Amino acid sequence: MNNAYALEKGKPRNHAQPPAAIHTTLPLDELIELFENEMRDVIRYDSFEYRNAHTGAHVFHGTQRPHQCHYRINVARMDLGQMTLSRQTPFNPTELQRVETALAALIMHLSNAVSYQKGLSEAALEALRVDAAWQASRN
Repeated sequence: MNNAYALEKGKPRNHAQPPAAIHTTLPLDELIELFENEMRDVIRYDSFEYRNAHTGAHVFHGTQRPHQCHYRINVARMDLGQMTLSRQTPFNPTELQRVETALAALIMHLSNAVSYQKGLSEAALEALRVDAAWQASRN
């Protein structure tokens, strides 16, 4: 996998650089799966959860533990969802900064994916309305 956080020819990790894999997809579920895979190289955790009530997206991996870091992801008054990581031991400030840097890199792509998902949903609803109107006009 193309991984911007992975070691490259002995170079130290660059946690300020956005994960490369998140640039490769648009569907929301795939984007979140790629992001979760990238996060494994950034920080150790026992569970990863992403929810977006507006799109119905829900991704959960692992076993929930008592110590959690939770983020509500918003941009320009648009709710992009919530992400929670958990583990047995507390997260330290350096680890939290790494998570926040990765989330900052994700926001533009997540915004595009959420907008795309909403567009698909709206198009499907419009197609149902048109079909229902056509069916009603035939009766």
